[in-house]
Amino acid sequence: LYLLKHALDADPTLVEAHLRFGHVLHLINQNIEAKPHLERALHDAKEQHVNYLVYMSGLFLGDSAEHEDRLTEAIAYFREAVAVDPHAHIANVALGDALLRSGDRGGWAEARRMFDGESQDSPKSLDPWFYYRFAQYWKLAAGLREMREAARRTP
Repeated sequence: LYLLKHALDADPTLVEAHLRFGHVLHLINQNIEAKPHLERALHDAKEQHVNYLVYMSGLFLGDSAEHEDRLTEAIAYFREAVAVDPHAHIANVALGDALLRSGDRGGWAEARRMFDGESQDSPKSLDPWFYYRFAQYWKLAAGLREMREAARRTP
């Protein structure tokens, strides 16, 4: 939290820093503080066409809303995640579950589409969720260097 906060203080345009800061805040049950960071990450990721961050922001915002029984809001966020990666299993399962909990019995039928075209001979690529542990994996070296420099510049 400390390093992410200082990185954001130094450079509030770091989209993934907002995502990760908001996610950590959500994990420690500081959802009110987390939401603006996750929403900023979603907004900025969509503007910059970084689908991976759109996907992760949608998952985290949906998870937060679902835990507070705001199912309509959760469904909308899960749909944003599914929209950028329609065959991603985790977002589809989360969406299907939220739809079912909201009373929409079509939730699993909708989520089932994630398997279209998938077989043992033609497996899907890993869900974007599995790359989350690799900060900015698509631009790892440059991105981590920028975040570290931003954190170090802050007194």
